[in-house]
Amino acid sequence: METNFYDQALKLAKEALSVEPTDAWSVHTVAHVHEMRAEIKDGMEFMKNTEGHWKDSDMLACHNYWHWALYLIEKGDYEAALTIYDSHVSTLTLFMVWCCSCLLSLLACGLCVCPSQS
Repeated sequence: METNFYDQALKLAKEALSVEPTDAWSVHTVAHVHEMRAEIKDGMEFMKNTEGHWKDSDMLACHNYWHWALYLIEKGDYEAALTIYDSHVSTLTLFMVWCCSCLLSLLACGLCVCPSQS
């Protein structure tokens, strides 16, 4: 995927998911492909449709939710992005980098992310 072979990455990830639907790394690959191609709607639909398979995959679930929140930010659905952030991204301090990235993206869109100031 990082070599810009998006078609091949997507094909292999979907093949892997057909064998093991709970493979969070393959979900992560599909999320990146949609992100790199600016396929926001497809990315959001994929995350929503597969969430039940990867939501319990520990650390990677948090990161996959982070990708989903970024799709929502790109779409302009800031409240939904904050809901995912509050429920799934901000819950573990281990993922502070993703927390900061998500909040910074929302701030860049002009959204107040401080509950006491909203």
